[in-house]
Amino acid sequence: MTEDVMSRGGDSVGGIGGTLTTMDGTMKIGEMQEHNADFFAIPGYFVYMSRAFSTLEGIGLSSDSNYSILQECYPYLAKRLLSDDSPRARGALRML
Repeated sequence: MTEDVMSRGGDSVGGIGGTLTTMDGTMKIGEMQEHNADFFAIPGYFVYMSRAFSTLEGIGLSSDSNYSILQECYPYLAKRLLSDDSPRARGALRML
């Protein structure tokens, strides 16, 4: 996913410019939930997980300014999607 986004327009997402960090994504999701509260709700565990990843990314960025937790997780996610034969994993691959 990270490589796909970068191949579409450098290292920016949605024309924002700059690199999308986990914290940026968490903030965008929060804004979406506020603006669309009548249509959908984000589960609490998702918010907690995104905050945990934001913290980990912040720790990584403190020692390496080019660190991206998304790039670190990408090989695991790709392997997991390609090796899982469940209908849910197949659906996720189709969406990519």
